[in-house]
Amino acid sequence: MEITGSTVMILGAYGEVGMALTKQILAKNPKKVFVSSLRKEEVEELLEKISSYRSLCEIVPFWGNLFVRKDLKDIPSGELGKRELSIILKDSFDDLTEDILNSSSLFSFIVEYRPEIVIDCINTATALAYTDIYSFYESFFKPPEASLSEETLFSKILLASGLPFLVRHIQILQEALKRANVKIYVKVGTTGTGGMGLNIPFTHGEEMPSKLLMMKSAFAGAHSMLLFVMSRTPGLPIIKEVKPATMIAWKGIATGTIIRSGKPIKAYDSRLDRPFILEDNTTFTLEGFDFRDFEKNEFIEGTYIDTGENGYLSPYEFKAITELGLMEFVTPEEVAKAVLDCIEGVPYAKDVISGINSSVIGSTYRAGILRDVALAEIESYGGAGFSYGLLGPKVSKLIFEASILKICFTYEEDVIQLSPSELSRTAESFILQKDNPLRKEALSIGIPILLPDGKKLLFAKRQIPDKAWEQKPWTINEENVERFAEKEWIDLRDKNMERWQKRIETFTKSQILSFPKPKTQGKTPIDPGKLTAWVLRHEMGGGRVDSYWL
Repeated sequence: MEITGSTVMILGAYGEVGMALTKQILAKNPKKVFVSSLRKEEVEELLEKISSYRSLCEIVPFWGNLFVRKDLKDIPSGELGKRELSIILKDSFDDLTEDILNSSSLFSFIVEYRPEIVIDCINTATALAYTDIYSFYESFFKPPEASLSEETLFSKILLASGLPFLVRHIQILQEALKRANVKIYVKVGTTGTGGMGLNIPFTHGEEMPSKLLMMKSAFAGAHSMLLFVMSRTPGLPIIKEVKPATMIAWKGIATGTIIRSGKPIKAYDSRLDRPFILEDNTTFTLEGFDFRDFEKNEFIEGTYIDTGENGYLSPYEFKAITELGLMEFVTPEEVAKAVLDCIEGVPYAKDVISGINSSVIGSTYRAGILRDVALAEIESYGGAGFSYGLLGPKVSKLIFEASILKICFTYEEDVIQLSPSELSRTAESFILQKDNPLRKEALSIGIPILLPDGKKLLFAKRQIPDKAWEQKPWTINEENVERFAEKEWIDLRDKNMERWQKRIETFTKSQILSFPKPKTQGKTPIDPGKLTAWVLRHEMGGGRVDSYWL
């Protein structure tokens, strides 16, 4: 279909792909472009960023949550009360009526403006599927005084169930596209795992394979099948889906306050003079601890690369996730180009509806080249920051431990030559330094530090505990200490230092055989990002199936 002279609607235009698409669409001189995002300030920033790309066409902004009624669209999800949640449940579970349709913000937006082309860049699978229904299941087994009321629990389970909301979304979308006489609808979808398998190591601390990520992939697949069914329905527009099977990056590179879920990460520290003592057969709980004196009146600062939905990544996190053989990435401009190909009828366009298996967008050579450009720009900002927690506690733990070795010893050869106890003592002396930025960054994202004696633990009691060790009481014993030290804690004990020595020795040999690294004064500098990536692939088995030859 010809874009020039057409009316185009871009849902989720503030995101990485949405912004790239808006710029490319404007270059083709459409008649009118409608852009939407969740928040008003996002739309305003979008309009500012595309001002130099603006052609003579009119640009119409819209904001709000497109999955709820018009009168609820501007209420943050965390502020929805009992009445609002009840309305959302009724709108999703009751039979579809004209009242539900006409009240829907999505339906009203499409029907009112009647675009010829609709491009949907909203990550629907994340929006509807990433509520942790498993945590509500656990509520059934809490003591009566700690559990939710049956009515509240039932409502939350329904809200977290997801699929009924996806079905209702497709029903509303179908009616909107039909009544507005839309000519073509293109969805930018997701695989749920960035194109990786069930062995994806980038989780929020769940077991591997992650049930939450599997839930997201299940939604992504269900969504694709529902779109496929839509494409076979008479009276509807052409339906296509572009599905990136890798991380999309990047939106910007800067240095400053680190934002997570729309809020800055608050800085915390721990009592160095009174570390917690891990006594066998006692119960660990954060209840009763008063850490107000150690809740710093500051926020975590550092260099970051904004990867859109994936959030702000530190230089090491970006290096680890984009390492060849891990998730890698594709640029938003390439995904936008694939969407335009679908609209304009380019042969062999990446259309999932035409053939799911042959349609995913994989990592690209161009992105691999631009990775070096991004890393160079990151370095120009000073490269501050270690890990901001977006890739899961295991990845953060590995990055922090490798960073401690880098700061204390600089070179791989020096780590290998020293004894494990020397490594532990030096690392402990570094960690206990006053106002240590690495320590504060780790504790602020919920990564405690286990000191070399295996008994003293440095941690912070945070406002929002999201790691397994801090969410509920647990018995302090060797099994649990080892479990958390393996997955969520920085471990400075001798045996972990010895483990790092063996890792680095094996890593160095593998690099000599494949990709020789630059040396300084005959020695190889420690690279926490690359070293972490190697551990994720070769110890955790977290590589891509199409890169196992590496």
